[in-house]
Amino acid sequence: MKWKTLEAINDACADLRHSKEGCMFYQNTNEWRHCPDTLALRDMIFSEIQDIEDLVPLGKSLGICPYYASREALPIAEVVTLPYQYLLSESTRSSLQINLENSIVIIDEAHNLIETINSIYSSQISLEDLKNCHKGIVTYFNKFKSRLNPGNRVNLLKLNSLLMTLIQFIVKNFKKIGQEIDPNDMFTGSNIDTLNIHKLLRYIKVSKIAYKIDTYNQALKEEESSKNENPIKETHKKSVSSQPLLFKVSQFLYCLTNLTSEGQFLKNYSIKYMLLEPSKPFESILNQAKCVVLAGGTMEPMSEFLSNLLPEVPSEDITTLSCNHVIPKENLQTYITNQPELEFTFEKRMSPSLVNNHLFQFFVDLSKAVPKKGGIVAFFPSYQYLAHVIQCWKQNDRFATLNNVRKIFYEAKDGDDILSGYSDSVAEGRGSLLLAIVGGKLSEGINFQDDLCRAVVMVGLPFPNIFSGELIVKRKHLAAKIMKSGGTEEEASRATKEFMENICMKAVNQSVGRAIRHANDYANIYLLDVRYNRPNFRKKLSRWVQDSINSEHTTHQVISSTRKFFSMRSLNSR
Repeated sequence: MKWKTLEAINDACADLRHSKEGCMFYQNTNEWRHCPDTLALRDMIFSEIQDIEDLVPLGKSLGICPYYASREALPIAEVVTLPYQYLLSESTRSSLQINLENSIVIIDEAHNLIETINSIYSSQISLEDLKNCHKGIVTYFNKFKSRLNPGNRVNLLKLNSLLMTLIQFIVKNFKKIGQEIDPNDMFTGSNIDTLNIHKLLRYIKVSKIAYKIDTYNQALKEEESSKNENPIKETHKKSVSSQPLLFKVSQFLYCLTNLTSEGQFLKNYSIKYMLLEPSKPFESILNQAKCVVLAGGTMEPMSEFLSNLLPEVPSEDITTLSCNHVIPKENLQTYITNQPELEFTFEKRMSPSLVNNHLFQFFVDLSKAVPKKGGIVAFFPSYQYLAHVIQCWKQNDRFATLNNVRKIFYEAKDGDDILSGYSDSVAEGRGSLLLAIVGGKLSEGINFQDDLCRAVVMVGLPFPNIFSGELIVKRKHLAAKIMKSGGTEEEASRATKEFMENICMKAVNQSVGRAIRHANDYANIYLLDVRYNRPNFRKKLSRWVQDSINSEHTTHQVISSTRKFFSMRSLNSR
């Protein structure tokens, strides 16, 4: 049997290990760990650099699980590579027996580090989740209460009482989406605040009660289904080893133990804990490791990492290094317009003159200046704005006019994948234009190298939605932290402004970094908004982008320089 997803593989492995027959390749015993075949596979792991796929044939020949054998090799390994989600979670490091003492920790692609920490240490639980978990505990308790020892009965009753308190709080107090709440308000009028949540969490972990409840309730569902002569299809069966709902609840309960200064709670018909101080969970890595290296190609603006991850680290203990791009300088030109008509602020960007005249004409001129065999990739600040531009162009035949010059592919929120069609069109040398979204499917993790992108355009500045409930909380938290430390209202205002600018410019750097992917690649970057000329935005561009900014400012000058750039490339390639 072949499993199609990683979760399915994990579930099948756990099911086999916990079955009566057990797994013939692995036993969680000291005898298995020290048997000759396990030690032989462990030694082979160190004979040369191998990934888990290379170890599978060796494991089969010895009758030993290569995954668990490689885990046994961790304590004596000198170099360990792993997803940094595993590294950042202290509980995962502990379960994998990864000791960071006196280690050098290198985190690659670190531009996503802050978001990843926030994601790992944030948690959300819905009203439906709480009700289902409550129902499952009640059903299990009523069935087995005579067999449960006093400790189990007391802990299950406490846990159930806690769930009921959260359910009642959501039902009674929900008013609007994104409502910020004080965690102490959740337990007002109850005695739940006297519970030791740490003890409850330890009980859930040690007793394996989550799996027991999940297994019993799943068995009941299957039994009921068979009685109704409507059996659950095999493909729809929930594996009993899939993460039980109680684990999701316990992750949320763990967040209740955090200081309110480190995170905040938002409420919909669910409660979400949002981490506000990513430096706190990162502290354990900084304290244990001998040295921590954050590496990435788009790390600007660096101030974000210093303030959010390293606020307590003395400046003399921090070294920053910014390198030029691997390409020769003549392989890249960056253009910033100074034409006041090209300003895509929220108030001006819907202007018919801006959309139908200046923006449209720029794309027509650029499409003619860039050789047809090379694609053009343009990033817009939002799906809504790109949809507005497309709609305006279609209403007056401008879309058809531009599409005759270059085949247009554009990203839609719920649309089909357009990358394969665009790639095929470029390969055929038909002249292609891809209109994508900052933060969308095509703005990160995809390499537009060589002819896939000879010109990348940033339309406007992609500021996040200032009315987002989460951003409002983060800005309020940042301002309060500055005021609490003795800062002025003006300093707090500057800090929140820079916070929003950092989010924006990080997205810009990530998007333009999709082009020019190797030493012989070449392309041009077009920053299409007069605000990019302002020092506060310009200094936050990646260094290799800053170093390539040209002196041409009007669109006429930019297009003329573009023609010369590609003419020179054509001559050099002969």
